[in-house]
Amino acid sequence: MSKQYYSISDIVFQPKSKNHNFIDRDKQVFGRLTVLGYAGSGKWGKPYWFCQCSCGNVIKPRGEDLASGCTQSCGCFKSDATSERCLGLRGKYPAEAGVYESAKKRCRYEKHPSYKYYGAKGIEFRFRSFTEFFNEVGPRPNSSYSLDRINSLSHYEVGNIRWATVEQQMNNRRDNHFLVFNGKEMTISQLSRKFSLEPSTVRRRLLRGLCMDCVVSPKKVLSCVHVRAMGLLEEK
Repeated sequence: MSKQYYSISDIVFQPKSKNHNFIDRDKQVFGRLTVLGYAGSGKWGKPYWFCQCSCGNVIKPRGEDLASGCTQSCGCFKSDATSERCLGLRGKYPAEAGVYESAKKRCRYEKHPSYKYYGAKGIEFRFRSFTEFFNEVGPRPNSSYSLDRINSLSHYEVGNIRWATVEQQMNNRRDNHFLVFNGKEMTISQLSRKFSLEPSTVRRRLLRGLCMDCVVSPKKVLSCVHVRAMGLLEEK
């Protein structure tokens, strides 16, 4: 059945009751669709939303179809996706296409195992097609790289994604603690590797209140004036 299209001037938004039991999708973006407002409930109380497609058409999909990724456009996306396959982009880069689909699902599909870490925390997937995504990030260097958000608190969007190694992703974790040594900011893991120390040793010295010079040099730990003054000794 073909989709019904609406004129913006003719749509009538419905009020949401204070005790409604559905997720408010107002102003959210799903693929090429931007939610304009609540359109009321249909059969079995399922909420519907007026959405405007990037091509200009306005449709009224169910909220669960938006969240699952079943509805991402007014129908124009299917046409573009067909063209995309004909051009062979997905066929030429199947691994990148798989990463694209996985990232999209964990942000939009509420039943995805990782949704609680992404979509449930407000992380959005804002790319409208695989072509747009691929033009931004390019081919994956090799299988040891995975998709990473440069700002881990922001969305999958233009300017905020890259292919990164496991080490780069670990250094980009939002719960990392950064240290400054010789004017350069680095994580405990980076500092440990640079000076061939165990991360646990670095943490232990930091907890003892040692200065950065003492943290990275065992000799300075034993000879530093302020360490002696504090009565601190580093175990061998």
